[in-house]
Amino acid sequence: MFTSRSLRMALTSALLTLTGCPDSPGPQPVGTNPPVAYAGPDQVVRVGDRVQLHGTASDPDGDLTRIEWSWSGSPDPAIILHDAASLDPWFLPQLPGQYQLLLSAFDSRGAGYHDNDLVTITVLPITDCSAVTLASGQTIRASIAAGETDSFTFCAEAGSTVTIEVKSVEGSDMFVPRLVLLSPAGETLANVKAVPAGELGRATWVATVPDLPVSASGVFTILCSAGIFQTGFYDITLTVTQ
Repeated sequence: MFTSRSLRMALTSALLTLTGCPDSPGPQPVGTNPPVAYAGPDQVVRVGDRVQLHGTASDPDGDLTRIEWSWSGSPDPAIILHDAASLDPWFLPQLPGQYQLLLSAFDSRGAGYHDNDLVTITVLPITDCSAVTLASGQTIRASIAAGETDSFTFCAEAGSTVTIEVKSVEGSDMFVPRLVLLSPAGETLANVKAVPAGELGRATWVATVPDLPVSASGVFTILCSAGIFQTGFYDITLTVTQ
């Protein structure tokens, strides 16, 4: 037999079951706004200039989880983006042309909810002989990291003969340079892989473009590259004979 007190307790329990406890809120709603990415303004630079990017990424709901840079287009398939995990990466273009990078921002809902923004870097060739980095009769010592490419520029007149030598420095046995020579128009005039000079095991490596006649006048480009697991020091020497 129910008493009035037990009846009140039963009704209160049923009411709490139907309405839920006010001190125990249910699951919070997930934000419905996508993140926003901005890759920064387009830029115009010259070959060899350091390109510094300044991207931004945010989410109106405060649940930005990661950002990602990716190449959308580049005239140089070996180009390296440094500090790629940050919003401020940089790279050194060695070839003229348009370089395009995509910045993507993701929130907690994953790939289905993200934003992309594209930045274009126009890299102009060096056309002024006063701005070249290598002169005839000059030797420059340089260092190179694995997978990277260094560039040098020089001037020559049509009808002259060009000789280039790239030689790894003693102690840099693991660096086997590759030498590419480009005309003022960007055409490949030579593509040479180094060969050992001296006894194997303690050899230096030498890549040479010997006595190459050129038919155009202007600024030529030398590219010196290292393999993906190679690093070291090298000397590059240029001789231009009229």
